[in-house]
Amino acid sequence: MSAICGIWNLDGAPVDRSLLATLSGLLAHRGADGEARWVDGEIGFAFQNLWITPESAGTLQPVVRAGESVVMFDGRLDNRDDLLRHLDAGPSLSGDSPDALLVSELYRKYGDRLADQLNGDFAVSVYDIRERRLLLARDAMGTRPLYFAHTPRTFIVASEVKPILAHPSIACRPNADMLAVALLGSMGQDREGWTFFEGVSSVLPGQLVTVTSERIAKRIYWDFGNAPAIRFKTFERYTEAFRETFERAVARRLRSHFPVAVSISGGVDSSSVYCTAETLRRRGAAVTPAVVGVSMEVDARLSDERVYLDAIERQYQTTIRRLPSAVRYATGSLTQAFRDTETPYFRGPVDPDYPFHRAVRETGARVQLSGLFGDQVLSDTGYLIDFARGLKWFALWEHLSEQTKWNAAPSTYENAKDCFRDVARYHVPDPLWRVVRGLRRRLVSYRGWYTEDFLRRANRAETIQQFHPALTNAHQRSLYRFVRPMYYVQGLEIANKIAAVNGLECAYPFFDRDLVSFLVSIPGGIACKGGVPKAILRSAMQGVLPASIAGRRWKAQNTEELSAAMDREFESLAGHLDRGAMSIALGYVDEAQLRKRLPVLKGAIVDGTGAVTQQFGDLFGLEIWLRSFFGNRMDWEQAKKW
Repeated sequence: MSAICGIWNLDGAPVDRSLLATLSGLLAHRGADGEARWVDGEIGFAFQNLWITPESAGTLQPVVRAGESVVMFDGRLDNRDDLLRHLDAGPSLSGDSPDALLVSELYRKYGDRLADQLNGDFAVSVYDIRERRLLLARDAMGTRPLYFAHTPRTFIVASEVKPILAHPSIACRPNADMLAVALLGSMGQDREGWTFFEGVSSVLPGQLVTVTSERIAKRIYWDFGNAPAIRFKTFERYTEAFRETFERAVARRLRSHFPVAVSISGGVDSSSVYCTAETLRRRGAAVTPAVVGVSMEVDARLSDERVYLDAIERQYQTTIRRLPSAVRYATGSLTQAFRDTETPYFRGPVDPDYPFHRAVRETGARVQLSGLFGDQVLSDTGYLIDFARGLKWFALWEHLSEQTKWNAAPSTYENAKDCFRDVARYHVPDPLWRVVRGLRRRLVSYRGWYTEDFLRRANRAETIQQFHPALTNAHQRSLYRFVRPMYYVQGLEIANKIAAVNGLECAYPFFDRDLVSFLVSIPGGIACKGGVPKAILRSAMQGVLPASIAGRRWKAQNTEELSAAMDREFESLAGHLDRGAMSIALGYVDEAQLRKRLPVLKGAIVDGTGAVTQQFGDLFGLEIWLRSFFGNRMDWEQAKKW
């Protein structure tokens, strides 16, 4: 995972080269293949290079065209062949040219329409030397983070927040509104580029930010809804088209100069990624020297999937590297983990040693594929709302009944109640829904430790999902809700930063722009034909997945292990919420309510749902995050006035 860093002194003052070096040094973990810098008067850039693709090996960025432009590109272009055909760049470009050089040529031809031409996982910065204009863009799915902050005198951009906070002109303070929205579960689609740090903004997925000395302009250059509807006569044809799209999504992420690791559990999603990757490699359709399976082996009642790993090993005559799982909350060294992720989330076990990532890196891989987001894009049931609204009662009952046979789903009656609740919610105006959510927050007892002011912030700042005008039915809008809320964007950013600390980058075939566009464009109900979750994937993987995995009717659950680990560490975690807690001093947490509820929480952790574990984890995460970033630099009296 490479890194972008830049300083532009808008007042014309020359860039302090030592300051640029310091800020870039905070991203050194992203630059195993070296750093390069470019400085010209009031503007300077640094790039931490990590080579992944065969074309990038040996090339140092920034890519500078004297007197024209400076390009920094962190990522992978997936439409290289199309771009090479469209570019008339003469002998300067070839099939072996690095992606960054293609971007430089594209800017020459398309100018500020550059981002519209790109497809892949990327963050890009282009400085036009003649126009004194900076362009920042992020891929449509948001897989690569890119942040910026500015004052009347300075503009700073970086792949992580820490270098921005280290600039002397940037005040380091928490964004209380963002904290309230995130921790109280009211995040829709982010249209502002909020971060957890006041004054620091994120480039949004599919967004282009244009910066001049006078202004900052933003526009969304790509969003779902522009693709035409896809209609076939048979389910088999949908399956064939899905298989082609999925194989392409996997192959794109196998384009690596190094071995590619696949995180595999034995579930349908991750197994599909691994088996497809290995099939493509054996077919000669993958640009990687090796595909390596790595699994965290769990020996627990509801999450033991070893029999499925055995089935893959038999079918492919391969060996999956297995690591023993140990669910733990390493409370003694959590500060570093929160600095790594730059967020207050604490919704699972945290081990700053990152044993799984270290094991992946030991295989020689620099890319780690996973089956994440398969559940979100392939198991969405928003189409059931369309069935109900269209009075397709037989189809609705068929799907509800079939769902009860998979993944330990509740009864058909309970499914029907949930479905009609969703139908009702679909028709509730967003302003009224905000009122309902605000009331519900006050009634959830295990969140009762937050102050009235913090609750009001959540109600006031709650974000509402906005849709592309072409997304007209519940199926499309429901799927869009899964891929566009800031919660998932932040999840991508967290994974990106943890991987980068370990010299890796994460890649998600199920979060491929073209794959999700395909699923948005087909009729609702096709992906889960007959009510079978992920029916289109199970059908497409025939002969690729072992039959025992393709026909799995249950999902592994680790709720019991997480709750048990939280229960063991409760006293240690609660000890951080003493009378000197920053979350109390800043007015986010009501101390009296917290003291009252802590004893009750201890007994409720192992309730089987994991809800208390998650919410108490968020409370603890908030405290450690505040200490990690603000513990030594806060003026408490001033902070209380924010």
